[in-house]
Amino acid sequence: MSIFQKSVLKSFKQDESKIAIRWAEFQKYLSKIDFIKTVKEEKYQDGFLKDIFENCLGYTLDSTNPNEFNLEREKKNETDAKKADGVIHVDNQIVGVIELKAQDTKNLDKIETQAFNYHASHSNSKYIIISNFDELRFYIDNKTAYEKFSLFSFEYEEYVTEYTKTKKLKFADEPQEKNFKQEWQSLFENDKILTCKLKEEITKTDKEIDEMVYKLYDLIEDEIKIVEDI
Repeated sequence: MSIFQKSVLKSFKQDESKIAIRWAEFQKYLSKIDFIKTVKEEKYQDGFLKDIFENCLGYTLDSTNPNEFNLEREKKNETDAKKADGVIHVDNQIVGVIELKAQDTKNLDKIETQAFNYHASHSNSKYIIISNFDELRFYIDNKTAYEKFSLFSFEYEEYVTEYTKTKKLKFADEPQEKNFKQEWQSLFENDKILTCKLKEEITKTDKEIDEMVYKLYDLIEDEIKIVEDI
């Protein structure tokens, strides 16, 4: 169930130049999909907060700037020693909690209770975010309604909508909105092409390196098959 009304989304304004920069950062995240699909949650939790929350959404991690941050990793609950994977600060108060799992957690319903327990353990918490590095859910105070979307299949129109929600984007009129979308749609398609070319180059280089190693160690076909199956 959606928790944002279209009329509310249209009432906010945002620096359009930042959108381009952060959209480009999102393309870097998409280039890691193959890695993200197999990585253990502990190994990529820091990376996910950096890639999505800091680089794409504009938060600042405590590890980036210990003196001025609004996103903190592994914050202990106010009520016990348990820790959420991340918390969001506003005016030195924790207003949101983040719980992350790896791609092997397909059903995020299973971690709702855990995330809401962290939420209840911070007196000023209002927002709950859970993700398996692809699906991302955003709640306000309770489980009855939330926004859900897939990062892996994020298209440009969804990007504009979600960025509006998080960064308060406003267009003066429909022509301005149309021109903006056309301009960044073009950039999006270009970035998509460049990302695909980069992945092809990486795959080609990896294959060439493998062939060099096989020749170096005089591996026969059966031995090569064993190596590639590992």
